Amino acid sequence: MKAIKMKIKQNMCNYREPTSFQQAESYPLPPYSTVIGMIHNACGYTEYKPMRVSVQGKYSSTTKNLQYIYSFAPSKIEKNRPYICQTESTGVYRTPQTKELLTDVELLVYIVPEEQSLIDDIYNSLLYPREYLSLGRREDLVVLEELKIVEIEKKEEIINIQSEYLHYIPLEYLNNCQVGTTFHLSKNYDLITINNKNYRKFNKIKSLLSSKIQVNKYYLDEDNVIFFSA
Repeated sequence: MKAIKMKIKQNMCNYREPTSFQQAESYPLPPYSTVIGMIHNACGYTEYKPMRVSVQGKYSSTTKNLQYIYSFAPSKIEKNRPYICQTESTGVYRTPQTKELLTDVELLVYIVPEEQSLIDDIYNSLLYPREYLSLGRREDLVVLEELKIVEIEKKEEIINIQSEYLHYIPLEYLNNCQVGTTFHLSKNYDLITINNKNYRKFNKIKSLLSSKIQVNKYYLDEDNVIFFSA
């Protein structure tokens, strides 16, 4: 089986937690859905292509940034405020919001499409993107340190792992109870209709964030690097 291996660097970025509002907190690593979204946008895919994704990495520190958020609401119309539409029903207002930013981010990402015939298309789309690659916010630019196609294999054995990188590890890989931080990470979504409106219902993967762990199975690439895909 083949996978696309990406080594990424980012200066400052935010992988926003969806439940944070007044202060936009960040995941310590990009969730699966953020990586999948970048891949689909780079390739120009308009429908979901099933794939497994692995994310590991590290960052130096966190900092804060103050930004204005523009919102739209009929109840917020004021005479001195700008209007998106010159009607009595649409108003614009802005509020300050604090963004948590990760600094000096290093990521190692593996992409394993279910259709292996897509490998070359994804590789070329990332190597020669139609526009700049970003991960997180649109302004969070990606610097590709390495991009290559690698052979991978699945191993089933109990081993102890200690890595310089933090890993997102789906619970299916874990051997008994382990120490770390558990996240319910979005991967892909289904469209559901409520009152004639379509909404996204994300499929969640329960994963442990850790750099020192005991697992009962894992993937190994041709460079002898261990990873865990979801």
